[in-house]
Amino acid sequence: MRSLQIKNKKVKDAVGHIIFNHPFYASILLQQEIIEDNSSPTFYVDGVRLGYNSSFADTLSFDEIVGVLIHEIKHLILLHHIRMNKRDHKVWNMATD
Repeated sequence: MRSLQIKNKKVKDAVGHIIFNHPFYASILLQQEIIEDNSSPTFYVDGVRLGYNSSFADTLSFDEIVGVLIHEIKHLILLHHIRMNKRDHKVWNMATD
């Protein structure tokens, strides 16, 4: 198992909560490389990485971060990253949200 080196404490705590309390979601989440990506305005998932903006994460409560992480995992479950094809990313993201 890959070691989790999540820099943001709030995100790290939320990931730990999902691992211990939501094993179905955790099994999918742990297949992603979780990275701090401050070039992104919020959170994203692309099928390989789950990225988060640390400053944005700091504005959220613990429960909101858990919710955002599960929201991103549901994008994977619904194969949004695969079904996008050549569609406009911004429009596709709004439609799949």
